[in-house]
Amino acid sequence: MKKEILSNVITGALVVAALVMSVSAVRRSLITNRRGPSISEPRKLDTDYELTSVGHVIGPEKASVKIVEFSDFQCPGCGAMQRILAVLRERHPDVAVVFRHWPLRRIHPHAYSAALAAECAGEQGRFEPYADALYGEQWRIGVKPWDAFARDVGVQDLAGFQQCLDEARYANIVTRDLETAEELQLSATPTIIVNGFVLVAPPLAMIEDYIQRR
Repeated sequence: MKKEILSNVITGALVVAALVMSVSAVRRSLITNRRGPSISEPRKLDTDYELTSVGHVIGPEKASVKIVEFSDFQCPGCGAMQRILAVLRERHPDVAVVFRHWPLRRIHPHAYSAALAAECAGEQGRFEPYADALYGEQWRIGVKPWDAFARDVGVQDLAGFQQCLDEARYANIVTRDLETAEELQLSATPTIIVNGFVLVAPPLAMIEDYIQRR
């Protein structure tokens, strides 16, 4: 009897272990599929998306090369990327950056509101300095009021700024960029698109290399 009970216990344990392994395998598969393309290698976009006709152009409007950046104001890697892009623009005055929003709301709870606030600052011509202030003080996002950031970067009509934010006036722009990121199957922030090549958190040398691929 004891042997029979022991055998049943062992069999049950094996069945449970097999179920756990199966569920784990399915979960890994779902996670892999959800991530989309590998982020380790650059890839060429399959479709002819016109990505530079919308967004905020940082640099010369008639730049010979426009780099598209999908970014999240709370993303530490995105903050680091701004320093790389600043050096890039110093080295290559004919290059501009087109900023597109990609707030990852699941992991950065204030990123969406930060994007709306930046757009409201942009309504008064202060998008770039507002974005710089957010990246420069990422640790204060969600603590420091949005209008305090606005005041610091010279937004003149603070009441208008606050009304814009309360109305979520530019939610359609943020949603548009989010949908574009989804359509392009982007996988991580920051993503840089140079001459149709998708680069995830690339170093400066890689961006410069792909600038030449025209």
